[in-house]
Amino acid sequence: MRILLTFLICGLLALPTLAQEMVQDESLETSTKSLEKANKKVQKELDKLSKKLRKSVSELYPDLPVDKVDSLVNAMAAKKEAIKGEAKDSVANYLQTLKQDLLADLKETPEKLPIAGEIRESVEKIDQLKQMQGVLKDKDQLVEMLDVSEIKKLNKQVVDLKGSFEEYKSEFDGWEDALLEEVTNLPQAKLFKEQVEKMKAYKPLPEGYRDNIDQFQTNDFVKEKLEAKAEEFKKIGETTLQEKFDQAQARVTEAKEKFPSLESIADAPKRYNPHKGKPFLQRIILGGNLQVNRQEPVSADLSLSLTFPLGQKSAIGVSGGTRVFLEKAKVASTRDQATGFRSFYRHTIYKSFYLQANYEVTKLITEDLNDNQLGEQWIQTALLGIGRKFSIAKKIQMNFGLFYDFFFDATKSPNDQAWVMRLGFDLKKDK
Repeated sequence: MRILLTFLICGLLALPTLAQEMVQDESLETSTKSLEKANKKVQKELDKLSKKLRKSVSELYPDLPVDKVDSLVNAMAAKKEAIKGEAKDSVANYLQTLKQDLLADLKETPEKLPIAGEIRESVEKIDQLKQMQGVLKDKDQLVEMLDVSEIKKLNKQVVDLKGSFEEYKSEFDGWEDALLEEVTNLPQAKLFKEQVEKMKAYKPLPEGYRDNIDQFQTNDFVKEKLEAKAEEFKKIGETTLQEKFDQAQARVTEAKEKFPSLESIADAPKRYNPHKGKPFLQRIILGGNLQVNRQEPVSADLSLSLTFPLGQKSAIGVSGGTRVFLEKAKVASTRDQATGFRSFYRHTIYKSFYLQANYEVTKLITEDLNDNQLGEQWIQTALLGIGRKFSIAKKIQMNFGLFYDFFFDATKSPNDQAWVMRLGFDLKKDK
């Protein structure tokens, strides 16, 4: 209720302020001055007629003191209604109509402005003139002091006044809407609206809640429920809130290590490259891999590799290697010595998993049991596969890859089958 009263009071206080702001408009100021001028002319003419009537009343009643004229006028006004039918009322009707028109026009404009008070002064003068324009010469006869011909000059001023009033009223078209908008934009009105919305959304407590107050949730009750829910999450393998918080904290710590000099997150690069700006030799990563060939005699391809990281997720590299036999060749069999060069591209797709594509050129030299060379040939190989990285020490990272040989040929390929498995390692650099 207090907010509502404040809202209404502020609205009422805003009325003269808004009206005053509207008066400051140049067009309205012009029409207001015109109306004031026309009204003063009407008041001047009313004063002339009033003065003339007072003089006439004094002539009709020469024995009446001047200070008693107003008393006579007031007494006459009370008795006039009784014998109104016997009197000529044309002037009275004109003055009554003029009064009603002015009051009607006044209602269509803000009544708090100074010009409204001046118009009311004119209405009061018209009332006084109505009372004075007819007097009782005797108790049975009403004498009309003014006729229509005597107010022609007044009528001329009235016509000008009405014209000015029409122009003045036009300046206030839609002023009620403007006022309403001004009031609704007041801070108190906005506060009231917010309170009303809150009251609409308010949901009262159910009936009889005091009888069951001990069943309402307390802090201990909520804590017990949260602990029970956490235990339930652990049983079904869901991540608890604390675990998520720990993971987030670990990521923040990791980010601080990556960006030790970063003052604001807004300054962080869109794509972070930890290797950018490092010298070429500091970016090179030394590594190697092992591939076991199960055809007889069993052998292993050993190679050393140099990897050049392009960014956080991608790298290119080259490697070279040779074949080592793990068993002796059997009678009437041959073996293929292999020496090769490889190039590869590696891209991390998810966490520790990566895709890798290899292009390899291998020189095969066929030998008999006595190590005599029977021939040589160059074989091209194209491998594509998936791998996974995992750390076994602080500076050693292992990787395991499974590849498919798109150029596999059972008669001359350096691999014993189309699917190739390789186990490798990389020596990690200090950050």
